Amino acid sequence: MLKKIAALIIALLCCSVLYAETPLVVVDGALASVENAVIGEGGHVMVPLRDLETIGWGKVGFSGGETTFTDGRVVLAFVKNSRSAKLNSLSVNLPVSTYLLNSRLMVPMSFVAKSLGYDYETKKATVVTVTKGGETAVKPSVPAEQKAPAAQPAQEVKPSAPPASSGVNTTGKNWFQGAVAYNGKKIQGVKLTLKTDPGAKAVKTAVSDRDGVFAFYNIPDGKYQIVIDNRDNENYKTLVFGGFSISGGAAKKLNKNINLVLALNNCSVTKDGDYYVVKWSNVNNVKFYKLSTKCANAKAKTPVFTSTSNSVRIPASQLSKGQIYELKLIAVTAANLTIGQSNGKNWVLSTAN
Repeated sequence: MLKKIAALIIALLCCSVLYAETPLVVVDGALASVENAVIGEGGHVMVPLRDLETIGWGKVGFSGGETTFTDGRVVLAFVKNSRSAKLNSLSVNLPVSTYLLNSRLMVPMSFVAKSLGYDYETKKATVVTVTKGGETAVKPSVPAEQKAPAAQPAQEVKPSAPPASSGVNTTGKNWFQGAVAYNGKKIQGVKLTLKTDPGAKAVKTAVSDRDGVFAFYNIPDGKYQIVIDNRDNENYKTLVFGGFSISGGAAKKLNKNINLVLALNNCSVTKDGDYYVVKWSNVNNVKFYKLSTKCANAKAKTPVFTSTSNSVRIPASQLSKGQIYELKLIAVTAANLTIGQSNGKNWVLSTAN
């Protein structure tokens, strides 16, 4: 079966050169009669709901100004010229906006396919492969947009840990959606990692689109945390939002943005009499900072300090002489987010002199 699908895709790719504006749709290895599909913004395949009704995916309906589409289990609702939609009454964001074309409501096919439990893949934006039984399973991801680097904002903002709200999802596959922002502006190109909690084992990754939206699909039942790692996003501090559980084909969506903050940086170490003074850039709305010391000499003293301000005075008597110390700093915010150092690098303090 896989060989037949591959051969069909190759043949369709060869033919599609003449008709690049009209994608070809393969459903479970057979060419589907989706005649009015077009390649839209960002390479997303847009399709009228009536075409999906024709191939047996569901029924089109109308309710209160919304166009609905249901297969009997999942109910999707759309409005024209909008990136907002509903999945079983849960508000979600679309990868691109809907619009009317020749009096037909065009919607992103990737969203409909994934919502109905299909695996979805595109080949050079001209051939769409959709499978129900997982024969050519494709790892689901947020529909790709152009990943332009995010501009570094001018000032820091208060980080927050938004709670998640549950919705109804009958696809049988858990998914989670949210958005990232800085100073009120949605940020594109931020990499997020879904990790087990506890254990911090990476399960999935996602990258925010131009509206700051990210999503994790097909999540196994369990308890998780979302990590924005400074090593992946050098302009921003490491954030950890954790402690949420998901199971039974649930849909969860953050009802507030995850607000990014700049990475801890600008460390300075000076000697003031019998003290070493360590200072760093301030972070808004911090409950406390924790500064740890580490030394290659196992016999050296390695004290730990906490502070509510952006500096620590370390008594020289609490450190071993003639040593090179690494300093590791974290900040814990009022929203219980943990913020790490710029680029994940430790700072250095020398007691050699």
